[in-house]
Amino acid sequence: MPQNKEVTTNVEGSGNAYPDIIHTSLFLKRAQCPLWSYLELHNPELKEQRSIDSISPEPARAKLVSLARKIPLFEAENRNTVEVDFRVKFAGVNFGSSFDIVRKTKHRTECYTIKASSRILQTHILASAYAWYAAERADFHIDSVHIIHLNKKYTMEESPEPAKMFTIRNVTTQIKEMQNSVSSLLENLPDTLKRSSAPHVEIGPHCYSPSSCFFLDHCWKNVPDDSVFNIAGMDKQAQFEFFSKGIVSLHDVDIDSTMGLNESQRFQVEVFQGKRPYINEKKIQKFLNQLVFPVYFLDFEAFCPPVPIFENTSPFQFIPFQYSLHSLQHPEAVLQHTYYLASPEGDPREELLKKLYTDLGECGTVLIYGDELEVATLNQLKKFLPQYSEKIDNILERLVDFSRPFRKRYYYHPAMNGSYSIKKITPGLFKNISYKELAISHGGEAARAYEAVRFMEDPDKILFWESALKEYCKTDTFVMVELYRMLKKSME
Repeated sequence: MPQNKEVTTNVEGSGNAYPDIIHTSLFLKRAQCPLWSYLELHNPELKEQRSIDSISPEPARAKLVSLARKIPLFEAENRNTVEVDFRVKFAGVNFGSSFDIVRKTKHRTECYTIKASSRILQTHILASAYAWYAAERADFHIDSVHIIHLNKKYTMEESPEPAKMFTIRNVTTQIKEMQNSVSSLLENLPDTLKRSSAPHVEIGPHCYSPSSCFFLDHCWKNVPDDSVFNIAGMDKQAQFEFFSKGIVSLHDVDIDSTMGLNESQRFQVEVFQGKRPYINEKKIQKFLNQLVFPVYFLDFEAFCPPVPIFENTSPFQFIPFQYSLHSLQHPEAVLQHTYYLASPEGDPREELLKKLYTDLGECGTVLIYGDELEVATLNQLKKFLPQYSEKIDNILERLVDFSRPFRKRYYYHPAMNGSYSIKKITPGLFKNISYKELAISHGGEAARAYEAVRFMEDPDKILFWESALKEYCKTDTFVMVELYRMLKKSME
């Protein structure tokens, strides 16, 4: 068997003085924006503080790494010629990094990084390129670097099979080609990080790409809510070109000149500058006329665990764990609400479906906001639970996409800022509803919270996050109700 252990290799230089050692996460921030790396070290309090950030990703990460270590490649063919080390860390002067697995034979040293992804991203390559760079400066010789990621086509039967669940790709050529770029990015970085004042960096597309910066609220504090960055369908580069010319607010846009706006964008700016909502009464009425009472307002939440949890599921497969359901039995009825939230144990899908069908009955329109998740989830459930196909088909036939009147701009309000996303239009349309005040503010956070609850042992924490999940999902469907009432009122 190989020697399987966690090691720290060839530590030299000043590697114990903060912030003398630049690790991979700080390097990636520098690669995107030098100000991000500086603020991360010197002013972390400027980041938006949210409860969701207290959830550690480590339990899920540990499960992924544990399975990857069981890939047959890391079982020694000959105990005398193969050594496998886990979580190998190394540091020289200023630079430090690590690899998840290092496999050594008599003539080669192979390094492996494990990613909770179904494909290799450019940031994964860049991170591995930096690790190579740091290893060289710690006199740690490497022959090849490989990225281990998940095979989305794999379907788990009884238990995970690491040999089938993971894919390994050699990225040595790419990271060698990136060494000059890495060196350039790191030039003078240690000295920059030790400065008493932050470097000056203008806002730009780098604020969002390849990931959204944690300091957006700080760096964008002087950008007005009605800025040109809200012009729908316009790429970021064009928006920043407007901004650099002093065209900051939608008030500054001259719709009578040739400014590169298409018809839809001109419409948005005209409505904003006119300060009155656009209402297409004929199309709104046609949409409302198709609704059959009782009318239901449905929202699902799903999580997509990288490592399959249940039989006959694949990496990143959507697993519904929650729904919120508001309903109106007739136009003047008192609003009703019910919900489902799965317990942390067991497969929730059949129980969720049975309760949903009971709650929805056999007739009445089921409104959903955007049909991608709900339709995909119901079709997945039909495949997984074919005995319920008839009941699922009944629900599918009753679904109506409630985003349509807003996406197609039958109704458009200046406060919608070019969007029809519930999260983006709610602050402007409904002052009494705020997602920012919730512990969970979007579906990605809901998935993260539920997956984390499955690993939690503290009952108080479990209760807190379960309550947060209920409140978030309920808010989504309540906003749908308010949008429905708004459409009805617009017809008066």
